[in-house]
Amino acid sequence: MKIWIVSATETEFSIARSAYKESQFNSQHTIEWLPVGVGIVPTVFNLMQNLKSEKPDLIINVGISGAIDKTLQLCESVLVQRDEFYQWGAEDHDAFIDIFSLGFVQANEKPFKEGRIYASVDYLQEKTEVLKKVNGITVQKVHGNILSINELQIFCTDVHTESMEGAAVFYVAGMLDIPVIQLRTISNYVEPRNRAAWKIQEAIQVLNDLLIRILKD
Repeated sequence: MKIWIVSATETEFSIARSAYKESQFNSQHTIEWLPVGVGIVPTVFNLMQNLKSEKPDLIINVGISGAIDKTLQLCESVLVQRDEFYQWGAEDHDAFIDIFSLGFVQANEKPFKEGRIYASVDYLQEKTEVLKKVNGITVQKVHGNILSINELQIFCTDVHTESMEGAAVFYVAGMLDIPVIQLRTISNYVEPRNRAAWKIQEAIQVLNDLLIRILKD
């Protein structure tokens, strides 16, 4: 199987990539490692650039993530089964109208299902079944202000994590019928910005340990 490991930055998969290159584990898979940049636009552009020359059998989007759901633990790895573009639409005075209600995109047109995009559940189930299944949002601006966080909690009552790339990867994969899954490890909580509480390096280590276990035969 040809697998693309896709993340925003090289740092998020560098440990697993080094282990793979140094043959610390055997794999029947052909693996490409693609850092696509931070945010929706770089992610879509760089994925499409790479897809000009080849198409993988599976895309695994990996990265660290903020937890909206405080029952998730720092450095806990999760499987994002559903993602969506947060606040894609228009403001109407004090209200928000999503892009689907505006009529510019249909909520069930490819690759959406009721405005969300879903992972390919039939892939690597046996190696990810122990992970908590969560719903994510993809944002242009990570939350770090109490007012916007309160608004987020009102709009999204069944969402657990946020990233800046997840739904973009799901969108490209869904449009091109490429199986896709998303693995995230919690590095921080979605709260007023507090870098002292972040566990970025620890989360990256946990994420890479998980990735190595999944890719091993």
